[in-house]
Formats: sequence, C-alpha cells, structure tokens
Amino acid sequence: MPTSKSFSTDWASIIAYDTDDLEHKDQVRKLIVEGLGFEPSLNASRSTERGLRKELKLLEQGKISQNTFNKRLHNGLILIKKYILIRVPEQAHLFDPKEAEAPFLDTRDE
Repeated sequence: MPTSKSFSTDWASIIAYDTDDLEHKDQVRKLIVEGLGFEPSLNASRSTERGLRKELKLLEQGKISQNTFNKRLHNGLILIKKYILIRVPEQAHLFDPKEAEAPFLDTRDE
C-alpha cells in the first residue's frame, strides 16, 4: 500500500518537467494522446513524458532506432495506464483495465 509520503508533491520533478527538453514537449504530448486516445492527467504522464522527450532527442540524433523508440513509447503508455488505475481512478473508465496489464516490450537496442 502506498504511503502518504509517496503521494507528496515532488517539486523537483515538476520543475524538471517544465524545463527539460522543451523543444520536444508538444510532440511527445501529442504522441501520448494519440496512443491513449484521451488526454491523461499531468500527474499520470509527467515522468513518462520526460523520458520520452529524451528518447525522441536520441532518435533525432540517430542514437536509437525508430523501432526502439516505438517500443519505449508503448511501454510508457502502459505505465501511464497503470498509474491512472492506481492514482487517478476518475480517468480509468477511458480504457479497458486489461490494457494496463499488457506485456512490456524488450527495448534493448538491436
């Protein structure tokens, strides 16, 4: 069971969300909304968005493949759905709960 400490506001994370890789912010948010089919709460998607911004930057630099990025996007969408089921239940009706149990994909670079 999560403790009250786990629900506290992580201000460093919020500040990082607003300052890290801003050039990819809108593009990643659009990919997440397209993948989920709805706009997730910021709390549910913040850390995944930050990670995907870095991944998109690596993709543009040619350091990872499109296939690897797609797998990481898939895994990120699963994490967002799991977070929604646990902490933002008012959005849980927007998708089938079984989608949050989908298998993670192997994202090791080829």
